[in-house]
Amino acid sequence: MRSVIEPTGLRELTAFVGADAAALRLAVSGGVLLVLLAGWLAVAVRMRAGRGWARTVLGIAGVGNLLFLATDLSMSGTQPGLGPALASLPELLTAAAAVPMFLPEARAHFRARPHGV
Repeated sequence: MRSVIEPTGLRELTAFVGADAAALRLAVSGGVLLVLLAGWLAVAVRMRAGRGWARTVLGIAGVGNLLFLATDLSMSGTQPGLGPALASLPELLTAAAAVPMFLPEARAHFRARPHGV
């Protein structure tokens, strides 16, 4: 019988697909995560350099993170305790960082930069 939802723990994944396939899936997942984090950092550096498009991209990503938190699309459930509060910390920090990017004082920083560079 095949499981509808693939396992998430290493032990369960190894039992489900075998050790080699589990290692490959972990390597691919880690590689994808590194590419996404590098992209996130590159956009953040461009925003720091005054690129308005990067501010917009980071703002949209922040809204997306908050939507995952607010609508529980991350499927983490709502459980009392410190764990869920710590799990939501990245989304809350993203929101806290996104707000100053759109304040009137920040607009001057983005307008002062040359376009097309």
